[in-house]
Amino acid sequence: MPNELAERIAALLNVYALLDIVDVTELAERELEERDPLEVAALYYALSEHLGSNLGLTSVSNLERGNRWHALARLALRDDLYGSLRRSPWTCCATAPGATACRIRSPSGNG
Repeated sequence: MPNELAERIAALLNVYALLDIVDVTELAERELEERDPLEVAALYYALSEHLGSNLGLTSVSNLERGNRWHALARLALRDDLYGSLRRSPWTCCATAPGATACRIRSPSGNG
C-alpha cells in the first residue's frame, strides 16, 4: 500500500472524532454556554487518553470473528465505547461551566 494512501486512511479515524467534537460543541452552546471548539477537542482527546479508549477499541477489534453474532457483539461494544466517549466531554461541559470545562487527573494525581 502506498504511504500516502495509508496516511489518508489513518487520518480518517481522527475525522470521525471531529464529528463528535462539533456535535458536543454545538450542544453545549445551545444548552449551556458558548464553548471554544479547540477546548472541546482538547477535552475529548484528553478524556479518550485518560479512559483508555484506544485500548478498548483495539480489544474489541481483536475479539473472535467467528460468525454474524460475533460481528454484532463487536459492533455493539464499539458503539457503546464511542457513545461513552462522546458523552464524557458533554458531561464535563455541563458540570463545570466557564473557561475550563474540567480537569482530568491521572491515576497518580499529576495531570
